Amino acid sequence: MKIITVNNYEDFSSDFPVSQDILPPLMEKDFNLSGLDNKIKNRLFQLLISHKSAFARSTVELSAAATEHHRISLQHDYPIKCPIYKIPFNLRNEFRRQIADLEKAGIISKSNSQYNTPALFVKQKEKWRLVLDFRKLNEITVTQDFLIPTLDDILHEISGSNYFSALDMKSAFNQIPLHFADRHKTAFSTPDGDKYQFNRLCFGLKNSPKAFQSIAQEVLGDLLHHGALVYIDDIILFTKTIDEHFELHFERFERIHLKFNPSKCQFLMKSCKFLGFVVTPEGILIDKDKSVSINEFPVPKDQKQIKSFLGCCNFYRRYIKNFAKRALPLTNLLRKDTPFEWTSETQEAFDDIKKAILNPPVLALPDQNAELQITTDASSRGIGAVLEQRYPNSEVKPLYFFSKKLNPSQSKYNATVLEFFAIYTALNFFRPFLLGRKFKVFTDHKPLAGFLSNKNPSSKILRWKLALEEFNYDIHYIRGSLNSVADHLSRYINNITIALPDSKDLINMQREDSVFKHYHTKN
Repeated sequence: MKIITVNNYEDFSSDFPVSQDILPPLMEKDFNLSGLDNKIKNRLFQLLISHKSAFARSTVELSAAATEHHRISLQHDYPIKCPIYKIPFNLRNEFRRQIADLEKAGIISKSNSQYNTPALFVKQKEKWRLVLDFRKLNEITVTQDFLIPTLDDILHEISGSNYFSALDMKSAFNQIPLHFADRHKTAFSTPDGDKYQFNRLCFGLKNSPKAFQSIAQEVLGDLLHHGALVYIDDIILFTKTIDEHFELHFERFERIHLKFNPSKCQFLMKSCKFLGFVVTPEGILIDKDKSVSINEFPVPKDQKQIKSFLGCCNFYRRYIKNFAKRALPLTNLLRKDTPFEWTSETQEAFDDIKKAILNPPVLALPDQNAELQITTDASSRGIGAVLEQRYPNSEVKPLYFFSKKLNPSQSKYNATVLEFFAIYTALNFFRPFLLGRKFKVFTDHKPLAGFLSNKNPSSKILRWKLALEEFNYDIHYIRGSLNSVADHLSRYINNITIALPDSKDLINMQREDSVFKHYHTKN
């Protein structure tokens, strides 16, 4: 996706933005500036007002960004025609109002397309949101070749910072223009018999996240990984000082007509919510709002609901010591031909996992000045490891907890092979943190101490040892009594195969669930 020049942008007459002169002026109350020192607040407000066209309070204030028009490439040209979904009579006036706002903003326009995608209303908190069911269109859409970074890539780059700002785009996808030749493919009908099509990118299209990620990365340019990171339409700014923060101007977004939601942005916070976590100078926490939502998850009535619960908890698994052990009574109910019976043991496990997510540890952010160390352990059921940082004052903080179930052949390894396999697997899992760093590996299997100098290892260990040549590490012995975390992680891996749903099923289940809809919908 390419950013275009302002001169070219003016050629897109149908997508030209609403003039800022006809909109009510931005006021301090439009921004979330609570908790800031008055002097800093005034300085920040003046900066924000100087870039007023980088903000939109409502849909009608949105404009088409100065980017290349997004293409929807299909595997064939046969029109997708789906029957319309019925909109309840008591919601039709709200449906018409939202259609009118989208049309006024230039996001949609009347259409005579042969395509038809069903429109429906989804309740989001106390509001109703218009969405399109693009599943049939997505099935024949060619996937865009662009890699979105993982959450680990994003979160663990935010280190050594004291101030954070989380920037929330206003209906991000609705700001990216669709190519004129592809707009008819997004057509949908209303209960009143009207047909519309999108002029801009929209939520639900297969390539919308990748398209916006590529645009946001290009806009951030040299700021990316240097005080700014982006995950689709969520942007976080992080600096050591306030002055550095003010240098991260909104000018580059304003220049191409990308707009933020002023009331949803968090500015100059000592800690801020980002991607379901809370980022602080000390480390990363689970967002309390998310953990409370998990705590409100109703008691599962069948296997499908257990899978949904475990899938949600798995997002925060890195925070939960002994997760496999604690979840075992629940995962046992996922066995084939096992009758679903909710007992006091399963209720206790259900409550225990909820409690663990409500009271998680703080995971440290990577610190180049701290020493890295890994502690591993293995049992016949699985392997476990914890990656930690040791600071100059000898304080040790966890970065990540890891555990893995062994397959039948691996569980038959002798003790030495098994313990070295734990090291081999852990180093590969933590590879992004370890490459280029000197670190220590601790194991409670004494024969492995000094093992790297062994001239005659078994052929299996020799292969693993050679594969680890890229790492700079030493192996040290630690008494089993001091290795409780990794030991628990390895010994309580459940001994069944968990048939968790695939990503599409999990997303659909969460979208249908009254508690977890907000995980997949934007405010």
